[in-house]
Amino acid sequence: MVIFEDAVCGACAALHDDILSLLSIRELMDRMIVLPQETGSDASIVGVAGRTTTPVHWVQELALTYRSGIVLFDRGRELFRIDANRHMFYSQQTLRYVIERQWRHYERYSDWTNADRRAILDSGRDVDVRK
Repeated sequence: MVIFEDAVCGACAALHDDILSLLSIRELMDRMIVLPQETGSDASIVGVAGRTTTPVHWVQELALTYRSGIVLFDRGRELFRIDANRHMFYSQQTLRYVIERQWRHYERYSDWTNADRRAILDSGRDVDVRK
């Protein structure tokens, strides 16, 4: 999981305050390697593909235009992007989709979220996608 942020970014602060600080999200993130990157930096880093680059160039290569941007990888392969502030439920679902490797069983993210949402409701729990 790579989090691309600008040095001064209101949406980045909101991501940390509203989403990344939640226990349910932190527990999912603890199961991943998380690489925060300041998008204006020209410091050398090794990207997920093993190539040396800089955050500035990596953002350009990925064509990321929104900050904060989160890109989720599995073994160097990009699987999913979160390029806008999302509600907690969607952020949690996206992280679970990648961490649990649900993409291997469900070709489309929407198919998995529909099945997962149904399982949650069938278990008697509520789903509030507005949170």
